[in-house]
Amino acid sequence: MTDLIKEIREQGFRGSDTIVFDYLRSVREDPKWREEYQRRKQQIACGVSRKPLSAHQAAWLFVCNPRKLIWKQVWWQLEPLRIGDDELGKAYHLAQDFRAMIKERQVEVLPRWLKEVQESGIPELRSLAAGIYRDYDAVYGALETSVSNGQTEAQVHRLKLIKRQAYGRASFEQLRLRVLHGSGVTHQEKVRIEHLSQQKCV
Repeated sequence: MTDLIKEIREQGFRGSDTIVFDYLRSVREDPKWREEYQRRKQQIACGVSRKPLSAHQAAWLFVCNPRKLIWKQVWWQLEPLRIGDDELGKAYHLAQDFRAMIKERQVEVLPRWLKEVQESGIPELRSLAAGIYRDYDAVYGALETSVSNGQTEAQVHRLKLIKRQAYGRASFEQLRLRVLHGSGVTHQEKVRIEHLSQQKCV
């Protein structure tokens, strides 16, 4: 383990030993790991090139939980980005801090994170921070409490989709039946509503 850390530091790795230990804890007992590691060393020695990442792939690596990445994604894709450019390394740490802050509702971290983003000088993140400042109370409240209007917004979105699909081809009663379908209303209740709807159409 010590030799591995020493080797990756010689290649430019500037993170802490804890990052390495945390990641390797889940894979070091896998017999395929050492075989793949040796193969990777041989490829580096032979100068084997790989297809570059797309912007979408790189962005996903930056916001994904590192514990969910396989070792190939870490060593072959993520780490070269982080250690190859100071700005990308800074952006990665800020992106991971933001992910953890949202997932764990660390409301006390928000002011510090916004300050670090402003000082980072990264235009894309500063633009995000500016948007958060505009709706600071709403963002702070979302982190502070588990109460959300997400379910309401989802139902409104569903209603709009159904309405657009049936635009000009359905009555209000038909729209009502489609909205009730799959919304927790019992089958008997749906049959009763449909029966009443048919009676009104006669």
